[in-house]
Parts: sequence; structure tokens; C-alpha cells
Amino acid sequence: MAGFEGQAGRDINPPMLVFFAVCHHTMGVSMILPMNVYFRDSRDYHELVFLLQFGAVISFYAQAYGFTLDVTTRAGLRSMRRAVAWTFVSVLWGRGIRYVIIGTRLLATIQGAGRPTLWKLGVVGLSGMGIFNFVVIVDTARKLWKFCVRTPMPIENARVAKDS
Repeated sequence: MAGFEGQAGRDINPPMLVFFAVCHHTMGVSMILPMNVYFRDSRDYHELVFLLQFGAVISFYAQAYGFTLDVTTRAGLRSMRRAVAWTFVSVLWGRGIRYVIIGTRLLATIQGAGRPTLWKLGVVGLSGMGIFNFVVIVDTARKLWKFCVRTPMPIENARVAKDS
């Protein structure tokens, strides 16, 4: 454990987070390889991959952008609200609603192709990724609640108005 910086390493990368990341990427790879071999021409497969990647890009971009904002100002909070709203909508659609629709169609396609082992792996992979997606959706919903509902708009120029 000394090579991983002991307690300081565990504080930066909690074991549960590492476990979650390993499971997430293992499921992704275990779904992608068979799909590339057997269903590389499936429009649903390509859409599902796009939705997952697009959702990740939007989330990472919005988070990085949010770190640059000063939410103690009206303009900063307004920008943060737009960023978290856009993130929530894109994640809810891509990793929630559309994910379920496309995942169900993909499983039907795999079953119709007569590949029971691949279907079982697909159920496990899509379910595992669905759990991950649920966590992401809940996280974006919490951030939406925090900045759009709970955080009041700051009162700016109070000192200027008072001095006039």
C-alpha cells in the first residue's frame, strides 16, 4: 500500500470510488467488445454509445465551467443555473429515458438474433450501467436543486443603493 501513498492516497481516491470506477469500466468494455463483433451495424448500438459519451462530455464540461463561476454574483449564479439545467436535461434524456428505450430494443435485437449468452451478458451490462446512470442522474438532480431551488439570487449593489 505504500506505493499508493497510504492513507493520503485513500483520502484522494476512496476505495469505494475506485471499486465503482473499475466496475463501471469493466461493464463498458464487456458490453462493447461483443457488440462490436456481432452488432457493429446496429443503429441502436451506435446511438446508445453516443448518448453515454455525449452525457459524459456535457457533465464534465458543465462541471469544469461551473468551477470558473462566482455564484455569489447574479451573473455567476444565472450561468450556473443554466449549466446545471442543461446538464440535468441531457443526462436525464441520454442516461435515463432514452437509455431504457434503446437498451430494451438492443436486448430484443440480440434475443431475436438467437444469442442467449450475449443476451444474458447484455442484461447484466445494461443493468449495471443503468445503476451507474441512476447515480449520475441523482447527482445532477441534487446539483439542480442546490443551485436552482435552494440558493437564492444574491442581492448585488446593496451598498451602492444604500449610499445613494
